Amino acid sequence: MPENWEDANKLNKDVLFSALAAAGITEVFATFDGYGDSGQIEKITIQAGHSSVDLPNVIVAIHERSYSPRDLQIASVERLLREAGDVLLRLLGRLSSRMGDRRRQHGEFHFDVAAHTVRLEYNCRLVETEVDDF
Repeated sequence: MPENWEDANKLNKDVLFSALAAAGITEVFATFDGYGDSGQIEKITIQAGHSSVDLPNVIVAIHERSYSPRDLQIASVERLLREAGDVLLRLLGRLSSRMGDRRRQHGEFHFDVAAHTVRLEYNCRLVETEVDDF
């Protein structure tokens, strides 16, 4: 069992990439749009080579946080691959929100399965206000 949440996230990433590779998936693209008080994943595209595919219905073991009345605990749970991916996307969303005002960000996460990497490309919408006194 991992001792902290950072270690758990590294293990979750390894589990997710291993399951994607075993299913023949080469890339995953997740576009998001932040607005209002939150944001959401708009679209997920899954590629196996040059073909779009669905995620297989396989079970993977990941680590999730659970809160007891006293402290944070990390538990190992079994989830469908899609649910495990959602856990990672929520984590990535929290990480990207540290880069600026998440309510104004939009962009895409690109999972390169062979390289075992996740790239974030995002844009920030700027609000400009001008006041002129005449």
